Amino acid sequence: MVMGGGQSSGAYQQQDDRTLQQVSEDANITQRVQRILENHTKIDVDTSNGIVTLRGTVVSQREVQRIISQVYRVDGVQRVDSQLVVSSP
Repeated sequence: MVMGGGQSSGAYQQQDDRTLQQVSEDANITQRVQRILENHTKIDVDTSNGIVTLRGTVVSQREVQRIISQVYRVDGVQRVDSQLVVSSP
């Protein structure tokens, strides 16, 4: 969301204080993570300041660990906040 409609400091800032460059970097990270997880349609990905949040369901704890490992390999990821839930059989 743009507040006031202008760029007073020369850097576009969202309500969460990320610069346009950080927003762009976060969007790129999200896209790369989504490509890795393309077979996991029940996982939502959100990135803010290099912190990737994963929400959704998976079939096992082993899968949670595998996904987290893959996400950490993506360039620019600072941390993974896993909110993944293992679904009951």
